[in-house]
Amino acid sequence: MSMHLCGPQLTTLNTKKRKKKKTKKQEEAELKYQKFLKSKGYDPEKRKNKNKTKVAPRQTSKLPEASKESIVGVAAKSTPNVYSGKRKLLGIATMHKSNMVPVFSEEDARSLATMRRG
Repeated sequence: MSMHLCGPQLTTLNTKKRKKKKTKKQEEAELKYQKFLKSKGYDPEKRKNKNKTKVAPRQTSKLPEASKESIVGVAAKSTPNVYSGKRKLLGIATMHKSNMVPVFSEEDARSLATMRRG
């Protein structure tokens, strides 16, 4: 078996990523940045501890029954659609590519029947 037919799992190279040691210049820049953040009121140590503490669930206030009725939601319930009977559906026409179109008048039916593919 030749080596070029094998998959990447049979490589002889060491492909582990290693951490590079920071240079003095990088460490100085990082310290300078940390001092800058603290001068602006940001402390990363406090932030780490803040994320670990658990927050108690909020207490919801009990509203009286009368006030619940007066509350209007963000999206109020719409009125249901009711068929008025003004337009009668004669049928459904099938255009090209199985496109279904409702037909309400004989004129629509004739125009749909004479339509050509565009």
